[in-house]
Amino acid sequence: MLKEEFLNSTEITTSSQSPFVGFYDKNSQLSKLPLASENEIQDLRQEMILDLNNIEDENFGSKIIAIGRKYGFIMFKNSGISQDLIAKPLYDNAKGFFKLALNEKKQSEYRDQPEIRGFYSFTDSGESAESAKFVDPKEWVYYGRENNPSDERLDNFNAEAINLFNTFEGILNKLIIKVSDGLEKALLDEAQKNSLTESDVEKNISTYLKAILNNGNHIMQLINYPGLHDTKEINEVLDEQIKLDLPGDRLYRSAPHTDLDALTLLIASEGSGLQILHSGKWYPLMPEAGMLVINFGDSFEKMTRGFLQSTIHRVVAPKEAAISEDANKQLKQRLSVPFFGQPKAEAILRPLVSEDFAKELKTKTRFNSENGYANDINFGDFLMKRLSDINPGIKA
Repeated sequence: MLKEEFLNSTEITTSSQSPFVGFYDKNSQLSKLPLASENEIQDLRQEMILDLNNIEDENFGSKIIAIGRKYGFIMFKNSGISQDLIAKPLYDNAKGFFKLALNEKKQSEYRDQPEIRGFYSFTDSGESAESAKFVDPKEWVYYGRENNPSDERLDNFNAEAINLFNTFEGILNKLIIKVSDGLEKALLDEAQKNSLTESDVEKNISTYLKAILNNGNHIMQLINYPGLHDTKEINEVLDEQIKLDLPGDRLYRSAPHTDLDALTLLIASEGSGLQILHSGKWYPLMPEAGMLVINFGDSFEKMTRGFLQSTIHRVVAPKEAAISEDANKQLKQRLSVPFFGQPKAEAILRPLVSEDFAKELKTKTRFNSENGYANDINFGDFLMKRLSDINPGIKA
């Protein structure tokens, strides 16, 4: 079954705590889909890995787009991000913060400023939508380019977190140049192949994308997936999942979702569990430590009228990890740090191809005028429209 069919048959929900992802109904058929075979997984991995040391190669952007069109995700070796920067002291000290009592962590919320910053917990709202039966068992601290939280609980790792944010942003700026060049070339090539004209493709795509994404409203999320028994709250959430008896003897650490941004960057570090949906099967990515994983988000899907798709993905763990009495098999604390590359709030998301282009190539997207998304819409309004669609409690 293709992604479009899921979109027509699967209710999408979101947590009001985390406005940068759209969650698919946790009881939908998505949870029933099989895992890919070992051979299929290995074939996919071989196709989607690039070497970031080759970023200056003339065809590097075209390779990103080719892989992105097929899978939505790309993995890069030689990311240039030091494991020492992440593991010591960022991860170790952040783990200490997340193991504090909830009332202590809530003192680092910082909800009184316009930017989304500081600590958020899965206990804050407890809902995804009426159809969702549980919340994802995770908590996080948000960082941005400025106005970051600072207090005695966070200062042990704030400097390293902000350093990582700046490193991510530097990589994003380089990737956007390559993605823009590769995308413009791919769109023009497809126009020529399908007897379309250059007027069916937006001019100066590279200039446009750099303008809306350079110094954009980027967010970095330092996520904690708690271990079994870390807090009473995590055990309560896991108990709810176990009662639902999800297919495949699995737990969701992050339910199936798409990202609302333009381009997400993630550095592989601790553990595994990230899976992407491709051709009706779930594929574990299993990036090696230090690899950079990127994926195209809803914003790119809208701008390209579905030429680039925002791929559904999830983070899972074996159900045994929540019920085993063997400490070696129990769910372990795991940290992850995604960076959401977002346009400026006032930046206009406009179509990069014509309607004729989309019809000829049979590309589709939810984010069209039929569903209330104007052809030209600023990112701030797009974000609120997405949130209001997937969570009726939020007004656009």
